Amino acid sequence: MVFIERWYGSICMLCACPYNVMMLLHVCPQAQEHHTLEIRCKPEYHRFLIGRQGANIRRVRDKFGARVLFPQKSSEEDSEMVMIIGRKEKAEAAKAHLEKLIKELVRFGKG
Repeated sequence: MVFIERWYGSICMLCACPYNVMMLLHVCPQAQEHHTLEIRCKPEYHRFLIGRQGANIRRVRDKFGARVLFPQKSSEEDSEMVMIIGRKEKAEAAKAHLEKLIKELVRFGKG
């Protein structure tokens, strides 16, 4: 049995035994194309990365074709963990771009 643990628009995170995941990947090969990368940054930087009304993060999504997910403030998730989901090369490019932005925030002491 496969359970959907989290839903991210057109992408879901699954909770299942390895056999069931392999069966799902066999039936739905495009599920293999998406990769999840993680970066860490202080929660006070999240608002700068997201931008006014989500403008900055929308630009990242449009430019690189990867989704960027921030932890919810009220959740018990790791508050510094930011997830990047997309095809491998696009997710890696988005991660490099976000890491560059985070270095700039640290350098200028935002937050």
